[in-house]
Order: sequence, then C-alpha cells, then structure tokens
Amino acid sequence: MAKFAVGSRAVLLAACALLQPVYTAVAADANQQFEKIYSSEWQWRQNQSSVDEDSDLAAVPSSLPDVSLKTQQAHLKYWQNVEQQLDKLDSSQLSAANKINLAVYKEQIGSLMSDVLNKVYERPLSGDTSFWGI
Repeated sequence: MAKFAVGSRAVLLAACALLQPVYTAVAADANQQFEKIYSSEWQWRQNQSSVDEDSDLAAVPSSLPDVSLKTQQAHLKYWQNVEQQLDKLDSSQLSAANKINLAVYKEQIGSLMSDVLNKVYERPLSGDTSFWGI
C-alpha cells in the first residue's frame, strides 16, 4: 500500500509538472487578452477628441466635443462591446495584479456607460457642483 501511495504521488507530481507550461500559457493568454482590450479601448477613447486637464494647450481644439445623442449612443455601444469582451475573460487565469485591474476597469467601463444612460452629457456647464454645496 505504501508503494502505491508513493507511486501515485510521483505520477501526480509528474502530471502537475507537465501541465505547468500549459497553465502558464493559458494565464499569459488571459493577461494578454485583457491588456489588448484595455489598451485598444484607451486608444479609442483618446481618439474621440477628448480634452482634459492634462491636455497640451496648443493641441486643444477650438470647439467643444460632439455630445449629440448619436455620438453618445455610439460610445455606449462601444463600451457595451468592451464589457462583453471583459465578461468573456476567465478571470481565474489572470495574474493577481490583473485580477485587481480587471475589477477596477469593469467599474470604470460601467461608470462610462452609466454616464451615457443617465444623460450626464446633457448637464449644463456649471452642473458639476451641487446647488446646496459650500
């Protein structure tokens, strides 16, 4: 009985050793997929003529960005597609850091979609503060 237990442990350890490269490849693939999703979404977002506090003043356009319903619906559709791609990822295969990054990134995409759904783009320019705020 002891020989069988030792032998079966050896087989199990050998199987684990053989599967390690496969697991590592799957984990690397999941991490690469995630990085591809967020990198391409970020590049797309930067190409939407977004201007923020970090923008180069010489490169700032002389007009306000398009906030039409058509544009907002296109943004929403894009982010819904990103959300679907994120949902297809096997988060158990991500590195520990990317598991956290995925959770944060999903919230960011959800917030962007929520802004469109709640028509935040329609608020007045001075609508960033509360009426009752101090």
